[in-house]
Amino acid sequence: RFAAHTSQTGAPSSIFSILSAAAEPNASRNSPYQVKLIQGTVALLPSSLSDVPGRIKSLLHSLLLMYDAKMGGMLLSLEEGAKLLPFDHNKRTRFRGGAVGGRVVDDLPYVHFSFQVRGLLFCPEVNMKLKGQVVECTPTYITLTSHNILSTKISQDNLNQMGFFYNDESLEWTRERSVTRPGQNEDESFLGPSTSIYLDDCVEFLVERVHECGGYVSLDGKSPDVSSV
Repeated sequence: RFAAHTSQTGAPSSIFSILSAAAEPNASRNSPYQVKLIQGTVALLPSSLSDVPGRIKSLLHSLLLMYDAKMGGMLLSLEEGAKLLPFDHNKRTRFRGGAVGGRVVDDLPYVHFSFQVRGLLFCPEVNMKLKGQVVECTPTYITLTSHNILSTKISQDNLNQMGFFYNDESLEWTRERSVTRPGQNEDESFLGPSTSIYLDDCVEFLVERVHECGGYVSLDGKSPDVSSV
């Protein structure tokens, strides 16, 4: 993500971009919550040089609860202050063990820095199992909120595939639960008590698609289930 913040004179007071974000080596791939090491660059005017790490952290706060493709998720929080990375002033590339500082490019009034910071991200992926609370129940779809930050829609087709059908009287999505008695095969199972989906119910689902537009994310879900919740 590339972003610019404008000063009172009309010129950008800062320009920053995210280059990459790497998850912890022992991070669980089953959890949507990931702690990542975020790396990026920033260009600041001399007026912002008194506290470069603080200025970087302030700029990153503008990305909170926004999806960023370079980070691979939605930034929820920053765990610590930004750490400036060293530069090779001759080759204009970052290298380990060098002096930490900024560099001026051509005759532009900006000082460029490279940084890294650790942050907590919410990273939904296709086929990841999530849970959500039903906030809308219609004859053509249901809408869930997941982790209080994401909206998920499950279509009529995906509900029907799991045996759910809309009940016009109760305004619920209802399914007869298949029950297999001990010693029976699945073909000999019978219909047990029904289960339903309605407002405020908790539903488990698989992520089918991730939609992103302007930093805002929504999901399409499939394989809804309430029996295991």
